[in-house]
Amino acid sequence: MNLLARFFRKPASARDDAIANTALDLSLEWGPNFGKPIQDRLLKKFPTITRARADELDQFCKEVKKFAFDLYYDQVMPGKMRQDAAQAKIKQRYPFLNRANLSRLDTQGMYYAHK
Repeated sequence: MNLLARFFRKPASARDDAIANTALDLSLEWGPNFGKPIQDRLLKKFPTITRARADELDQFCKEVKKFAFDLYYDQVMPGKMRQDAAQAKIKQRYPFLNRANLSRLDTQGMYYAHK
């Protein structure tokens, strides 16, 4: 079962939440690691996870970012939705996301929507 399905079908452990939030944090990085794969960095932080799980998490991060960035581009920028409503919708879909990642998705979502 993929990671995304697991988050929607059964309660995740606090450790799963922490790993998913760390993965998203790595995927949202700017600077020298911008756009680089997260798997190796994730495996360094969590050596007990498998390469397959790291790949799953990478895919999961891409799905979260696509959902969030599309929401800002399609709904917030044209004025159909306020930013706080977009954040609430992201949090509703991914309830385990921490405040820092929600904030970064908001900032980057607005940045990309303006481009």
